[in-house]
Amino acid sequence: MPGNYKFNESAVLTIARDITNRKMAEKALMQANKKLNLLNSVTFNDIQNALFIIKGYISLQKGLSHDATMNGYLEKEDQILKRFSLSLNFAKNYQDLGIKPPRWQNVHQTFVMAISRLDFFRIHRKITLDNLEIYADPLLEQVFFILADNINTHGKNATQLTIRYEETPDHLLLIFEDDGAGIPESIKEKIFRRSIGSQNSIDLFFAREILDITGITIRETGTYGNGARFEITVPRGSFRFYGDN
Repeated sequence: MPGNYKFNESAVLTIARDITNRKMAEKALMQANKKLNLLNSVTFNDIQNALFIIKGYISLQKGLSHDATMNGYLEKEDQILKRFSLSLNFAKNYQDLGIKPPRWQNVHQTFVMAISRLDFFRIHRKITLDNLEIYADPLLEQVFFILADNINTHGKNATQLTIRYEETPDHLLLIFEDDGAGIPESIKEKIFRRSIGSQNSIDLFFAREILDITGITIRETGTYGNGARFEITVPRGSFRFYGDN
């Protein structure tokens, strides 16, 4: 055999790749996103201020003497402004979606932070989470805020919230249950659709979008008349228990 070949010897193959251009492109894209986010914030604030002023003028007009037709026009204008405001708030929240990378978050602590912005003292809470953490967008706190606020707004005499989990071989179910009126079967899926003029649907749509970034899903499975039950399905690999080895 020609040449001096030696077999059964260890070797290390090293491959080097220059990723400088890719890193520069990623940094430029990140900077562009930050600037776009800032521009959007300024624009949203300007539009919101203009809507506030227009609403003020409409309120002044309502205080003047008008016939029924003019009052009807003013009422319709007021409703249109409310729809604009809802859409604007939705867009303002949506612009922050995915801006920061997902991270591990303690579910109990995140929920406590969420309800600290609400008048939630009348609701008794039973929480069994065992140091559960999930990998989700930093806006996870907003998801819990939306679910808690939903109880305040639509719970109708709800007095208790239970938060617990069920683990399966493939995933983990994070369950939010209240003892309020519940949600009719006919609208269980519709509540997650973006409906213009409906704050509740916009909020739940936003919550679903936040969770979807890391492959987490949410649905409502409660029995109407016995309270609402939101099930958040977290795939394996996206949940863990703090302190476990």
